Amino acid sequence: MNLWKSNKILILIFLCFIVVNPVDSQSQYDHVENLAPVELINGWLYRYGDSPLTDGGIPVWIQQDSLDDREWKPVAYKKGIAEPLERRGEKNLWLQVKLPEKKLKNPHIFIENVRFACEVYINGRSIYQSEGLGDNSRHFMIPTWHLIPVDDNYQNSILFIRIYSSDPKIIGIANVFLGSESGFIKEIVADKIQLIIFGFLFIATGMVPLLIFIKNHKGLSYFAFGLFAISIGVWAISDSIKLLQLFFYIPEHLFIMVFIAIFMTPVGLCLYFEQIFGAGFKSIIRRLWQIHLIYAIFAFFILISGLFPVHILEIFSKIFFTLFFITLIILLSTSITAAVRGSTNARIITVGFIFF
Repeated sequence: MNLWKSNKILILIFLCFIVVNPVDSQSQYDHVENLAPVELINGWLYRYGDSPLTDGGIPVWIQQDSLDDREWKPVAYKKGIAEPLERRGEKNLWLQVKLPEKKLKNPHIFIENVRFACEVYINGRSIYQSEGLGDNSRHFMIPTWHLIPVDDNYQNSILFIRIYSSDPKIIGIANVFLGSESGFIKEIVADKIQLIIFGFLFIATGMVPLLIFIKNHKGLSYFAFGLFAISIGVWAISDSIKLLQLFFYIPEHLFIMVFIAIFMTPVGLCLYFEQIFGAGFKSIIRRLWQIHLIYAIFAFFILISGLFPVHILEIFSKIFFTLFFITLIILLSTSITAAVRGSTNARIITVGFIFF
């Protein structure tokens, strides 16, 4: 990415905090709109399989002659398109939709949450191809958000999306929008800015006790709280990494670190409670953080192996959240019990814990 594009991103982020009323005196934009992104909802068609190619390497299925092919079937768009029916082991899903007539300044297509690789076509040519398309080794952590520029004369063109999925259970998209580049970035940043600020505040808060622990080499409660706060901070900003994917290459190792930080959150929390209340007060607290630590280590090896399909990883995540919820109930019960018995620390922690 060149310096200008990096600066442009920073400027657009800054614009999220102020109200801008753009005035464009150029006559070429007199009939051009710069509205909020519009979701493409109506007229979706789909088919499975891999299209044959023309001599020029263009998929036959996106040619004008094949648009009326009976293999294209309508599909309902309800908060995106989940896996359509009649999938029989095919790894490619094709989608098409007609783009609207409205004109936009700097038009872009925004595709959200494609779980695997994808390719996008307009007017009989490929305009975008994500990482991992046709390369099984690159299907572990590829971008799930795609911001794709289109020509100004896109009106009434047919948008084709080819999605590749090696997972037998997952294929489809979450949302597809048409809008201007600046409109997309401003909406995404505005939607995530609170979590980003919240996350960095928690990370900064966690660094203080962690540095105290490192400097003094004692006070395990400092380490525990620092681990918990930093993990919560990483968790809060984790979804915002998708925003960076629109402009930068994000190494797979960073995603693994983020997931492990999330799995380490209950470890730090339980360890902190153990230091405050004592292992003897509720010995189950020690068992809880040990269980979560084993779970985090197990998750690490699962993620780096890349041997498990995405739907298995999602089940694994659901088990984690269920276990974490049970852990929170046990910790809250412990804290309330200690507070009722007269522990001042427990009363303070209980109030803070409930508020959190």
